[in-house]
Amino acid sequence: MSQVEMVLNMLRPVVASMSAADKSDLLTKVSQLLDANDNKSMATGQSQSNSLSGINFSGGANNALNFAPVQNQGGNVNVASNFNQSYTVNPEVKKVLEDLSQLKASIADSQEINPLLKEPVKLEVQKLEEELQKPEPNPTFVESTLATIKTGLEGAISLVEPTLKIAGLVAKLYGFPLP
Repeated sequence: MSQVEMVLNMLRPVVASMSAADKSDLLTKVSQLLDANDNKSMATGQSQSNSLSGINFSGGANNALNFAPVQNQGGNVNVASNFNQSYTVNPEVKKVLEDLSQLKASIADSQEINPLLKEPVKLEVQKLEEELQKPEPNPTFVESTLATIKTGLEGAISLVEPTLKIAGLVAKLYGFPLP
């Protein structure tokens, strides 16, 4: 049995006898307790909300709050439940994605890049874009893909500045040295 299940099993009998105001107060205090212990940045991640019988639950930092009603013995459950989930992108990641899109267009238009390298470099930029859009990008993959892009664009003087800008932003986001 997980720690979460143990805590929930201890709370069930107490919560059953609480008033709606007490339940709301408990929810607020538990949310504050969880938020105080969460050291992760809330800039990127999931945000969920759920309403159940007039009580609203919401959370972030990848907390799933999809509650479903349970029928008790001999009773009926008539509860309308709404569950909403969204994923927000860190503004710095969004900026990197915009810059990568511009870099891809510049690669396609550039006459400085060896024609044999143009398509492989564009594919590497696409791979980097896809990886950065994941909720948990692989930093090792990001670093190696960025190094491959820089190598493929060597000699393209007009693309040095945008490539270094992207490399700096990505290195800062994921905490690795500039490739």
